[in-house]
Amino acid sequence: MELLALEIKNDPCKFLRISMDCLWDKEEEHLLINSQVIELSQKEHLLLKLFVKNKGFTVTYEDIMFHLWEDSYEKEISIDSVKNQVSHLRKKLPENCLISVYGKGYILN
Repeated sequence: MELLALEIKNDPCKFLRISMDCLWDKEEEHLLINSQVIELSQKEHLLLKLFVKNKGFTVTYEDIMFHLWEDSYEKEISIDSVKNQVSHLRKKLPENCLISVYGKGYILN
């Protein structure tokens, strides 16, 4: 049995399943696809952590702005900046993991 599969079986609380072949390691905070760690930028990492924390619930554009740009929240952050970050993250996730909620934000399915 593959080491990761054995680890998941022995400690299912350590991982959050995003799709059949995609996991979030809660302890190490790594994205794993087919048992391979996927490199994320700092903002992609923060964004995915936010989605994982709120899995199944809408994460609003405002929540994302605050979470990703908290040090410069007073500055004008555009929704296009949010969409750009989500687009980068979507390229690293399996298809249909992030669902757009028109006019509000996104849901990690």
